[in-house]
Amino acid sequence: MGLLGKKTRSVVGLDIEPGFVAAAEFSNNGSPTLNRAATSELMPGLFNEGEVTDVDGLSNQLRAFFRDNNLPKVVRLGVASQKIVVRVIELPDIEGEQELEAAVRFQAQEELPMPLEQAVLAHRVLEKFNDGETARMRVLMVAARRETIEHLLTAARKAGLDPQLVDLSAFAIVRALYVPPHKVVPLDDGNGASAQATVAPPDISPSVVDAGEHFEPIASAAQDDSQLDDVEPVGDAPEVESQPEVVPQQDFEPQPQVEQASDVAEVLQPMLDVADEATPEPEAAAAIPAEQIFAEPVAQTEETATLYCHVGGLTNLAIAAGTNCVFNRVLQNGIESMVAALAERKALTLEHARQWLRHVGLEREVEQIEGEREIVVEARNVLVGGVSKIADEIRLSLEYYQGSVSNARPVDRVVLAGPAIALAGFPARLEHEVGLTVEPRSLGAIAVSPGALDGVDGAQLTVAAGLAIDEVVQ
Repeated sequence: MGLLGKKTRSVVGLDIEPGFVAAAEFSNNGSPTLNRAATSELMPGLFNEGEVTDVDGLSNQLRAFFRDNNLPKVVRLGVASQKIVVRVIELPDIEGEQELEAAVRFQAQEELPMPLEQAVLAHRVLEKFNDGETARMRVLMVAARRETIEHLLTAARKAGLDPQLVDLSAFAIVRALYVPPHKVVPLDDGNGASAQATVAPPDISPSVVDAGEHFEPIASAAQDDSQLDDVEPVGDAPEVESQPEVVPQQDFEPQPQVEQASDVAEVLQPMLDVADEATPEPEAAAAIPAEQIFAEPVAQTEETATLYCHVGGLTNLAIAAGTNCVFNRVLQNGIESMVAALAERKALTLEHARQWLRHVGLEREVEQIEGEREIVVEARNVLVGGVSKIADEIRLSLEYYQGSVSNARPVDRVVLAGPAIALAGFPARLEHEVGLTVEPRSLGAIAVSPGALDGVDGAQLTVAAGLAIDEVVQ
């Protein structure tokens, strides 16, 4: 069960991505409420292809982050990587738990692109049905490379944290951003960005992109396409570099449709077992029970699907029919790859490159943007190339989803989240290139205590918030 089932405790959702860390503290006095949040930049070199590589460096930064913000140490962690594999498999109806576990492990040998001894494997029964001849069952199977989880847990424990759950970031994104059809919320419910914001260039005011800066709610991305035709690369626009795919054969494999229950079904194979007693030695990569891998929301009945696109340190694509996550794909390119590209081309620090990208954005004419001309032009080129690359990947993923997921519902909109919504014109540009309505959003219908977002970049909180809640807020 999720931690929010214990109404007397608070829990911190902790999103650790290349470039930044975000924490969202929730309490549950009848309904989950965001009480406090914090974000901070992370130094480069801690990750490679989205995986933790510098455990000690990350643990040091996490320790300082929690100390400076006086946050509770009980946390839920998220993972997003091409090394995480999700499958729905069909099996004959098996009643015995041991027999089911054996059948799942046997099937896993055929399904997984990794040896079983290198994998952490979990499963749960989704539904039982009759195909007209025999009784059968659909089982959700999740596998991760053991070292992926161990590195993340070790970094957290070395920082003095008490990780209670490891969840897929894609599931957290859907939980945080889903809005029931009967509810209406601002396009950005987390003061993360404003399409209208204008700031001074970084070489004039180095602090203009302060993480604690407040922004007005972002304007709707549904604009006249003709307004976007002027936002083009200036000169030759090199493509934003992306890191090589880790597991090429997983590039475009869908995550099959999952009918999720309102409660977490029992999982027999322990995946990451964390006991309630004292935290083990940091080097001991203890496990958390597999039932704590999933905190899936109640299923909804809708005729269309939504593509949730979280653009942060990575780009995480999750297609959901209602609250059912039916497809997931993680891209290595995101805001941080754009930042790195600009920093390398113009010999800037990563911090200054971030400031330049937010200063330049995708709305104003380049000639109207104050600052060093060459950097302004290159920043615009990087942004245009970055959006185009993400749009291409979205189109390719949508085509594969429609052709590979059984009974795939048509996707009629994109909900955009993450630091990308803090870049003026990014949602509108993405909408122009993808050809679907793009809605920038940070926290969906989640309740927020007064002052909880003061001094915080709300655009970075989506995954952290989704990790801390058990279900979609209805």
